[in-house]
Amino acid sequence: MMKLAEEKDGIIVSNDQFRDLSGESVKWAEIIRERLLPFTFVGNIFMVPDDPLGREGPTLDDFLKKPNGLQTSRGRSTGRREPPHNRPSRPGSRARSQVRSKAHPRPLPRPQSQPRPHTRSLTESEIQPKQEQKKEDEGISGLRRPRETEKLRHKLLEVFWGQDHKVDFILQQNPSTRDLNQLSEALLRLNF
Repeated sequence: MMKLAEEKDGIIVSNDQFRDLSGESVKWAEIIRERLLPFTFVGNIFMVPDDPLGREGPTLDDFLKKPNGLQTSRGRSTGRREPPHNRPSRPGSRARSQVRSKAHPRPLPRPQSQPRPHTRSLTESEIQPKQEQKKEDEGISGLRRPRETEKLRHKLLEVFWGQDHKVDFILQQNPSTRDLNQLSEALLRLNF
């Protein structure tokens, strides 16, 4: 698994911390530190953290996005992931301060009155149309609209990539289910 992550510049999704392998090589230690996505099960629900590298690290969405080829000092594209201290960080955390060097000083803490950059509050006018739209989407029969099904399909394929047939089958078998966790659980139970 470590060799494959190294060769493909991929991430590892595991509930093992690989402490025994971190001493094997510097590259493996880097992979374990920067590209390990831990998971757990709560009941029957597969759960991953919103901040896989700690509070100061990237969000889960940013962690899972592979950069479009980063530039090295020679100007060549490496295709490698940025180390955590070069990634956009979430303010207000001190969790990974020991990783930062003097060349990359810690950003100043954001005053508490300012909202966090990845969140914002909705106004009542934004909430009301969404509630009306949800009622329209549910329709009389409770079945999903094609647009809603396509959104669920896209979200499921982000997690279950390469399993288009299974995702389509589950969506077809559960035409009124809108809960992504329930659909994911059905996919995990599916034996093709």
